Order: sequence, then C-alpha cells, then structure tokens
Amino acid sequence: MKSGAEYFLDYYKGRFAKGEITEEQLSQMVTDQTISEDEKQYIMEGEEPGGNDPDLVTYYEMTQGILPKKRGDFMGYIEDAERLIEHVKQINQTGAGVTQGQADPPADIGIFADGYPEWVADDGLETLNHISYYPKTGIVYQCINPIQRYAHYTPDVATNNYNPYPEPDADGVFPYVYGMGVKIGMRERDPNGKVYVAIQAMTKQLNPPSELAAIFQIEG
Repeated sequence: MKSGAEYFLDYYKGRFAKGEITEEQLSQMVTDQTISEDEKQYIMEGEEPGGNDPDLVTYYEMTQGILPKKRGDFMGYIEDAERLIEHVKQINQTGAGVTQGQADPPADIGIFADGYPEWVADDGLETLNHISYYPKTGIVYQCINPIQRYAHYTPDVATNNYNPYPEPDADGVFPYVYGMGVKIGMRERDPNGKVYVAIQAMTKQLNPPSELAAIFQIEG
C-alpha cells in the first residue's frame, strides 16, 4: 500500500505529465521545502498518471473529483495537499465505518486507524466485535470477549479480550504484534528487522514471522 506522501508525489507526477504544472513551479516547491530535489526529478520522469500500478490508477481517478482539473490553473500545492489530506481522512472514516462491528474484519484494518473511536478507560462495557483505537500503542483493537474498560485492563494488556490490528508504515509493512491477524500477501517486519510476506492466513499470530516458515517467506 502506498503512503500519503507517495500519493501526493504521484498526483503531481500526473499533473506534470499532462502539462498542468511547470518545472518552474516544481522548482518553487523545492525552494519552499515542500518537496526535495529528488522528489522533483521523480515527478518530472514523465510517466503517465498512475503508471502500471492498478491501485494508483484507481486512486488517481478517485482524486480527480476533488482536486483541481483546469489546465494551467495552479491552485497552490498547499491547497492541493489539504484537499488530499481531507480525502484520506474521508477514506479512513469510510473504511472504519464499513468494518466496525464485523465479526471477522480484514487483517489489515489498521490502515483505517484514524477513523475508529479512541479507546478510553471510562469503566464502561466494551461490547463484542467493537473496534477502537488505543493511542498509547498506536494500534487498533477489536473486542473478542466483552470486558469493562478499566485503566488496568487496557487492550494491550487484556490480550484474551482484544485482537490487535497494527497500522503499516509508509512502505506498507506491518509491525509484528502478538495476537495480530494475517492475510495472504501482508508484509510484516520481524523483530530481527527483516521483512516477511505471508503465504498463508492466520487468525491470531502468536510468534514472529521468522519462526513461522509455513506462514511466511522472507521478502526478496
């Protein structure tokens, strides 16, 4: 999965390829430290919008409804960035809303972390299948056994009551978290620093990927 920064750069890559922004405007973005010189060169490579990446093609098409279309009208990269950020927020909220309460949500719902309600120790009852975000760990959790939301029974402590769903990094790699779910194709970073790819799905991963040869293969 691409990061927000990558989508931002690829959006401008598409606009440059269509002649909607100029090299001079990109140079100003470098001067303003919005992008680096390397990122400017990446944008100017001239690849068609979305390239051969089907996910990016889809995303590029989606953004056209909310981002400026008028040729030659450079509305300002800050405004564009704000629109893109707002769009990502909407995606997170929509994804979280669709998966909230599902009995068996996808293993990668951590990508919607910002869209879930925050877990708070208010002594209330955490209901079955409810999904929340715990700021202390930066992880999404689903309740699998109802429990009171006590300060000493936080989601990372009450592992028999919650399943964790970590958020991937900017490269789309998930950290290993005890008890997390896994789906085929997920990239996961082992505590040894190496990245592994899941070849089998798991409901609850209790060991790091380096110890699960039947489930993971080292990347590359």
